[in-house]
Amino acid sequence: MENNFNNNVFAFIASGARVKVHYHHCLQIVVSLNNPYDCIINGNSIKNNMGFIINQTIRHSCEAPQSQVLVLKINAASTLGIQLKNYLDGAPFVELNNIFPPEYFQSIFQLPSEKLNKEQLQKGTGLFLERLLKECGLPQILVVQNDIRIAAALEYINTNIDSQLNLQHIADVMHLSKDRARHFFIEQLRSPFMQYVLWLRIRKILEAVMYQNINLATACVQFGFTDQSHFTRIFKRLYGVPPTALLKHARFI
Repeated sequence: MENNFNNNVFAFIASGARVKVHYHHCLQIVVSLNNPYDCIINGNSIKNNMGFIINQTIRHSCEAPQSQVLVLKINAASTLGIQLKNYLDGAPFVELNNIFPPEYFQSIFQLPSEKLNKEQLQKGTGLFLERLLKECGLPQILVVQNDIRIAAALEYINTNIDSQLNLQHIADVMHLSKDRARHFFIEQLRSPFMQYVLWLRIRKILEAVMYQNINLATACVQFGFTDQSHFTRIFKRLYGVPPTALLKHARFI
């Protein structure tokens, strides 16, 4: 399996989560490590469930005051994202209760997550993803061959993520018209150009704060936001909580 902990999965463990209604262009897996929780997905109220795979742009919220929840936000353009999207086949969500036996959820990690270091959490999460793919009947080796024009565009975006980026830049790199580049990007990566850039910038900001000792306000400006307030508004709209709350209360993997 590809290294999903590079640019393709934004993973963390949160306790007592209360997340307002939101939606995003990534796919999401939310799984409780102890107690069932309640949520609303695509207008459906679901109680006492242990987890879900949620499709792109599906409105959802959750109330998990007594639960420790593993959350994986998955880049729809990644091979893992493409596999899960194909598995969903247009469905807004799938309940993990229908995939795993009830006793499985408390054994995703062999010990309570607070006793594990980052490497152990990554390993346990990777094993969970491998079993999920197996239970869903999906290949364990994920390979997606991107068009060379998309590969060039992604390299350019990653190299210049802290600079001003627009679709015309990408069209020039791909040697396509602006309109064709826009459609081609969506066809190949299942995500609009600016949503993909936004995904990477949010990751870069969180990584800068957590691992490079850069304050949030500085990181926001460094990676293309007007200021911290601008970043907070967008982050809350996409993830249902402000970034400061997530940074304070979640354990990132």
